[in-house]
Amino acid sequence: MDPKEHSQETPFGALFLHWTFTIIMILATIHLTPTDAYGVLVNLYSYTIVAVFGCAIAIGMLKLRFSSREGWRKKSDFNAFASIISAFIFAVGSAYPIIASWVPPNGSYAKQTKLTIPWFTTPTVAWSILGFGLAWYAGFNLYALRRARKEGLEFRVEKEPRIENDPQPDGPPVQTHETVFLAWVSKEYAHQSPHMEMEEARRSRESF
Repeated sequence: MDPKEHSQETPFGALFLHWTFTIIMILATIHLTPTDAYGVLVNLYSYTIVAVFGCAIAIGMLKLRFSSREGWRKKSDFNAFASIISAFIFAVGSAYPIIASWVPPNGSYAKQTKLTIPWFTTPTVAWSILGFGLAWYAGFNLYALRRARKEGLEFRVEKEPRIENDPQPDGPPVQTHETVFLAWVSKEYAHQSPHMEMEEARRSRESF
């Protein structure tokens, strides 16, 4: 599980996927002027990261607040009413461009605005990328299940967050860093902690 034991100490798969989509976006907008290409890419980023993910985060915050099982009221001493209202406003504000982007421009705005690409390009491409990500995730999970059944290996992910007070020394806790351990491990070791596995690997090397 120790990243130093891997052939690549970086998330190569994720970086390669990100690089692939970056190249696709560059090639897809290469026929546009720099200004138009920049506008298309900014719109895609704003739609997916700001609007879609923002709406999902706001809904998640509301779920935490209203879920009795999560006990978020006990974990956060921030004013519950203000937190709920803020999350609700952010959810509605993020949902507006998600829905409005599917409405074609008309009236005086359509006459004044010269569209270099079809108006539905941004939401279509954005949801296509999100759909591909979902298909990738589902496909990897099916592959992991198949490998666990045939080879007895489980894909394991361990996260080790680093929490610090901001500001020091008595401020609220803030996550400043997170180390992610991932590996294919045998089922008999699947419930060990990554630190136990690293210690076992260290002892194994020292025994040689």
